[in-house]
Amino acid sequence: MTLSQVASPPLPHELLEQIFDSLGQPSLHACSLTCRSWYASSIAFLYTYPLISGANFDTFVAAICPSINAHVRHNGLASLVKVLDMSHLVHNGRKSLTARLLGRMKGSLESFIAPQATFAPTTPTSINSLAALSKCHALRTLNLTLVSEAIPHSALFSSISQLHHLHTLHLPHSFASSESTSVFTYPPALRALHITGSITDSALFDLATRASFALTHTTIASTPHLSPIPITIFLSSVCDTLTSVKIGPNMRTCAMGGVLRGNPGYGEIVLPSMPSLREMSVVLVYVDWRQVKQPFSHFPQLRRITLNTDEETSGEDEMPGMVGPDKFADAVENGTMPQLRIVRVRKHLKRWTVSFGAGCSEERRRYRVGYLDALLKDKAREDRRQREGNDDTALQEVSADDLVSETEAGVIFFGPSRKT
Repeated sequence: MTLSQVASPPLPHELLEQIFDSLGQPSLHACSLTCRSWYASSIAFLYTYPLISGANFDTFVAAICPSINAHVRHNGLASLVKVLDMSHLVHNGRKSLTARLLGRMKGSLESFIAPQATFAPTTPTSINSLAALSKCHALRTLNLTLVSEAIPHSALFSSISQLHHLHTLHLPHSFASSESTSVFTYPPALRALHITGSITDSALFDLATRASFALTHTTIASTPHLSPIPITIFLSSVCDTLTSVKIGPNMRTCAMGGVLRGNPGYGEIVLPSMPSLREMSVVLVYVDWRQVKQPFSHFPQLRRITLNTDEETSGEDEMPGMVGPDKFADAVENGTMPQLRIVRVRKHLKRWTVSFGAGCSEERRRYRVGYLDALLKDKAREDRRQREGNDDTALQEVSADDLVSETEAGVIFFGPSRKT
């Protein structure tokens, strides 16, 4: 018997699973066609996160739900899908088909990104996608950003209020305020809310005044119609539990409020006290830093801050009241913001002119930025020494996840420089 005639022993199922867990979709598809044992081991990985496009959508639907009758030819593939990303579909399929897919995957689906045109909030001629979504009890992440049809508050939250594992919600691009006066019931586990698109002031005001939740993360960006006052009210309603907040860019009304400060009808966002906040990204011109005598005292746990700009404005680094590197350095040294370690600054704001007066030399500005950078790096080194020395106080104040290395700490400039 020659060596070529000796059959190779099959790979253990456990080893195959470890291999398939690291492969991409094309490789998994090839493996599933090799033999029965490889198919049995790879099929779950292949369908966990299917890559759906307009070219393969019909084939995917035929595999998941070949019949409109949920009990006909049930092949079990739908129960393998955990992430359904339909963001690459534009006019493929039908609204009723989206609802049918959700119905088939209701027991396993953990993340859903809705398509632009075939997610129906309510329609008399097809199955309601929200009704099907309400039965996906394993869902943890729901992204409705691309949905083009306006969804009223009451319709959305009445559908998802019983999704007890839902942690992250991206509101639809078109979000309508509700005529109902009842208090909204939010999913009990909701911690991250992301707001973008054409949401109106009244819709955000509804969120702020008619809901009760404990958010830890929120994003408000690319909302051209939102004005500063509803944003201030919304942040005030969730400020006690927030650990991460991002405001902007691409918010035209807020940008104009910063440019036209002092004029009737315009204003800026007033940041409330956020005692648990650890990370912030903000467009400086959106915020009125002059409203509070010591604005940094609002954020005693802040570790990272990103100072951004807005394409709608120019020269915003020259505006009165804008904070600069000297204010950050003072806040770190006097204990107002003792946890700060990283300051990321858009290059458009590199000069921070207003912190030194119009006549301040460029050399003086570089010195102040350099001073803050060195101060933050020194604090990061001190954190490391305290943790390595098992200092009990330091261990309580700085968790391992928040610990910043010396190379990561400091002032970091990002983005392209402004063209002159």
